[in-house]
Amino acid sequence: MVDNAGPNFKYDYSYEEIGKLIQKFVPAWRIEIEKFYTLVLFNYLLSNGDAHLKNFALLESISGDYLLSPAYDLINTRIHVDNTDFALDKGLFSDGFESITKKKKGHAAIADFLEFGKRIGINESRIKKLSTPFLEKKPLIETLTRNSFLNEKSKRAYRFLRFIEVM
Repeated sequence: MVDNAGPNFKYDYSYEEIGKLIQKFVPAWRIEIEKFYTLVLFNYLLSNGDAHLKNFALLESISGDYLLSPAYDLINTRIHVDNTDFALDKGLFSDGFESITKKKKGHAAIADFLEFGKRIGINESRIKKLSTPFLEKKPLIETLTRNSFLNEKSKRAYRFLRFIEVM
């Protein structure tokens, strides 16, 4: 791929552009685009700054349909390396759009994800429904983090990195 797409090929994109490719090449894109939206939001909230092009794939079903693959290569990069919010150089949007909140705080907010969802073809009521579970406190995440093998500093960082900023 380096020979035909450049040395930085897996980062030279936006999540919006990936969404447009799903619309173009996946006949059941309306279903798969919601999975994609949810995965992008999940990656952001859990600080997976390594969600680049090679970490999204389509699988062909037995009947020949293309479906978004299950999520893989998930890691909280923020507690392991100094990483950016998004792996892709253009971030969420192909045109560099930023909400007022992002301009003020430097991080994406729910307004950015609402705009992102609209741009990739999801109805606003569906965007809100897909986003709601991520905006609620999840006691199980706290329990799993507390019981993990992370050191105490990493546990604190994991619990407080992103959850508040999106609201």
